[in-house]
Amino acid sequence: MLKTTTDPFVVQEISPRQTQLLQNIGELRIRAWSSVVPDAAQLTCWLDNYDATARHWAVFDGEKLIAAARMSIHAHLHEVPEPEVYVGCFPRPLPAPIASFNRLVVDIDYRRRGIAKTLDTLRLEAARHAHCASIVLATPSGLYRVRSLESLGFQCVGSGAPYQGPLFYVGLESKVLYLLFNDPI
Repeated sequence: MLKTTTDPFVVQEISPRQTQLLQNIGELRIRAWSSVVPDAAQLTCWLDNYDATARHWAVFDGEKLIAAARMSIHAHLHEVPEPEVYVGCFPRPLPAPIASFNRLVVDIDYRRRGIAKTLDTLRLEAARHAHCASIVLATPSGLYRVRSLESLGFQCVGSGAPYQGPLFYVGLESKVLYLLFNDPI
């Protein structure tokens, strides 16, 4: 379990076996998305099967959970969470293993403080240490988020196909980004 501080917050890698903390992360996902996706208020928690096997990082302000992110590793792009978003985005398969950065969430009162970039940097290092050949992600969060990811070496390939999950919202377009640790595709 990794613990680090980013004044004044504490970042901690958590285990999927910490079920109560995962439940809290699922609830944070809903609260954070409720401001953007009206139907989010109909759910109390957003967890999926990937949560049980992925790596997770959580950020705390004292005892308060304020942000979280996860990374899962896959042999093929069709195995990542929400694979439909990536259909047709790449001219050839991404090299494996493929890290998928997903479920980044920051409490609305804590945004634009560098928390997302800290979580991205931690996941980037984790993917590198896991000997991943590539990383893929899709974000509906807009140009500020895309620029932040590009500053870490990610490349934007454009818009992905519409996401069809439980927090689907018409008009929310995802940008698809990738990073290769070796040659470009």
